[in-house]
Amino acid sequence: SEYTHMDDRKILQGSGEMQKLLVYYLSEIYADINGESGPFEIDFGIDLLSMISSIYRSLSYSEAASCWSNLTGLLFGESEHGINFQDIAIKSRTNLFGKQLKQRFVIGAYVTSKENFENIFLKSKTIRTWIIKRAQAFFKVFDEIILPGASSIAPLINDVLKNNSSDNICDDALQIANFAGLPSITIPAISVKKLPLGINITTNYKEDLKVLKIAYALEKVGGNFE
Repeated sequence: SEYTHMDDRKILQGSGEMQKLLVYYLSEIYADINGESGPFEIDFGIDLLSMISSIYRSLSYSEAASCWSNLTGLLFGESEHGINFQDIAIKSRTNLFGKQLKQRFVIGAYVTSKENFENIFLKSKTIRTWIIKRAQAFFKVFDEIILPGASSIAPLINDVLKNNSSDNICDDALQIANFAGLPSITIPAISVKKLPLGINITTNYKEDLKVLKIAYALEKVGGNFE
């Protein structure tokens, strides 16, 4: 891997108010290459990380509302009876859509409404660009970003149904590759309570082969990760 001197990492520094995202590397490897001891820290910005989930929902649900506008109950699929087009569409979407799909339609319509288009939708796109640029700055220093594949093992069905499970920043960070269109892969890592928990590897643009090589090397080292 290629490393630069610590002074070159100033590009990664944000405002003094931002908390810092600690990125740990093996101290022995870092010391061998740079003659310094790790770990060291990189300022990604907890403010940006905490906004990922909201930005993702604002943008993806807006796209969903547009892409799924043909789900009216008239062209295909199940439908409800009504006196006209609007009546059929409303009844079909109300009675046949699941809770998650309804939520996406409502949020997508709200974000792209005339009143909120500039204040929410366009600003969400701007913040997404900030997140992408901050992620790109990482690759001026590192070859890859390695993160936990999830914050924990899969939740129980009852916990999901009762809304007792939730994502956190660790889970949301995986969406950075989605925002930027970066090569990314998640592979098995460890077993917790006989359930798998993976690690995620992300590399820079046009480095799809590198992310596969890193994943292959980690699998070779880790074996079956039991």
